[in-house]
Amino acid sequence: MGTETDMGQDLTAAYDRWRTAPPPEAGTDRVMALNRLSKVVRPLSEVSDEECNIGRGPLGGPLAAFEYEGRDYLLLASDAGPQEVDEMTAEFVKQTDAYPGVRHVLLCAGPGSARQAGRAAQLLGDLAGRVVVLDRSHLDAAVCGVATLAYLVRAAFRRGGALHPSLADLVLPRAVPAVPVSMDPAGRRQELLADFTAAPHIESGAGGVEVRPLLVGGLEGHIPTGLAVAPDGKVLVTVDGGIVDLDPRTGATGWHLALPDCEGPVPPRDDGSFLVVCGGAVLRWHEGMLSGVAGGFPSGARLVAGDLGEVWVLSGSGVTFGSGEGTLALTWIGLEAGRQVRLPDRVRRRGALHGVPGAAPLPSRGRWPSRGGRPRAQHRRRPPLRLDPLPRALPRPHAGRRQERCPHSDHAGDASPNGRPLVQRGE
Repeated sequence: MGTETDMGQDLTAAYDRWRTAPPPEAGTDRVMALNRLSKVVRPLSEVSDEECNIGRGPLGGPLAAFEYEGRDYLLLASDAGPQEVDEMTAEFVKQTDAYPGVRHVLLCAGPGSARQAGRAAQLLGDLAGRVVVLDRSHLDAAVCGVATLAYLVRAAFRRGGALHPSLADLVLPRAVPAVPVSMDPAGRRQELLADFTAAPHIESGAGGVEVRPLLVGGLEGHIPTGLAVAPDGKVLVTVDGGIVDLDPRTGATGWHLALPDCEGPVPPRDDGSFLVVCGGAVLRWHEGMLSGVAGGFPSGARLVAGDLGEVWVLSGSGVTFGSGEGTLALTWIGLEAGRQVRLPDRVRRRGALHGVPGAAPLPSRGRWPSRGGRPRAQHRRRPPLRLDPLPRALPRPHAGRRQERCPHSDHAGDASPNGRPLVQRGE
């Protein structure tokens, strides 16, 4: 894929429509909210089980029945408010009693989802081992492509212990790899610095820069793909195993974030967080919390810092050597899952991108605002999703087999049945 996939763009647009919709009221608004959330849950479930079934669950939330690696799951997604947590949890318990032979997942997606999920996990303590509780951060990660929703569910059950595990607990590797070898201060390796011993190199012209060697070494076995300076003065080096903290004075190294498949520079933020591209998704890491903020990008995508703290993603290729059209794309990301807008082709062809160093000013017309504004996507109206009724009994498990692995995990999934649909659609 040269740029974001069609599925990724459609899913992101559907997620943004659901995320930005006003809180639902009774009647028609509630049905529309169910349709919007179902358009998010269905494709996330179909990624791992093309024959999954979506029905209407308690409190109007979508209920997804799917199979993954030999296990049958029922996932109840709810955008209920904080006042409805106890009622939502009670209905979920009834569901677990009605289908005792499957694993049950409660996905809290409403306002304050982390607090709601924590409260629900306390109420469901007696069902440990049979249920798990996820929140909006897990849904964000699945939408951005950090891992499939089914993988996150399976990982939550495999981890055991907490009914409401954090996203970091499910995505980060269990065994932290060895830290890349430290680098040496330049003064200790004079034999390698013959070209620099006479005098420091100084760039000519106004604003010239003095260049001095500080560290010598190669982070043995790791190829750096990005470099940035953190607010505390440490250097953040992106390697295949994650983000390395490098002390520019001593050359000491340590993991800032151990996560495979990271690539490109990691622009630090004023709040101490930083962003990184990992496996086609853009992740935010802050004080031990991991979150997905954008996704659907091909391998080789890079973050570009713009004006006023804006962040863009440069992806694809503009060179084809006559073999086809270029796939170069620039996408504005809003640091929240669902808020990403790809720059229109007509603007990219003119080389215009507001906020990106070296680019011409972005035309202030159409759906793109003038300087300092925020782009907002415009979407076509689509017919409401028709939901299939969910029968009272579950049939036998599937008969085929499938393997899947998380893009950031070193553990392959077990072989699994996959044949007939888990839940038969209504006649």
